[in-house]
Amino acid sequence: MGRQTIANPSWSHKVKTGKIDEIRQCISCNIGCAGHRIGLNRTIRCTVNPDVFYDDFYKKQKVNKKTNVVVIGGGTAGLEAACTASEVGCTTFLIEKEKTLGGLARQISQIPEKTRIAHFPKYLEKRAEKLHDLF
Repeated sequence: MGRQTIANPSWSHKVKTGKIDEIRQCISCNIGCAGHRIGLNRTIRCTVNPDVFYDDFYKKQKVNKKTNVVVIGGGTAGLEAACTASEVGCTTFLIEKEKTLGGLARQISQIPEKTRIAHFPKYLEKRAEKLHDLF
């Protein structure tokens, strides 16, 4: 539960309110949490949660004027950027050359020992689907 709470501090609230599809799941990479905190004595980070300490606070901030954002590449970084831009009020366009989104994370998750990595691109796709101007 510790790593899961780092990946999504609102986990318990989302479970309680039935918003299971909105949960950003831990992919057990141990890079930012254990790797940074224990291994390097640095601040905790998280591969799937770019803002561990403020979670979704940024959603309360909105752009002041009409802003168009074009994101090239629908890997995990591109999806995160596109979703974030859209959530703060930008008109967002996501361009991806492949037939599927998720990039390298989607491919790596096909390896039997790495199946949990698939949680992240799936989460980002669900998040993007809810943003009407992204797709």
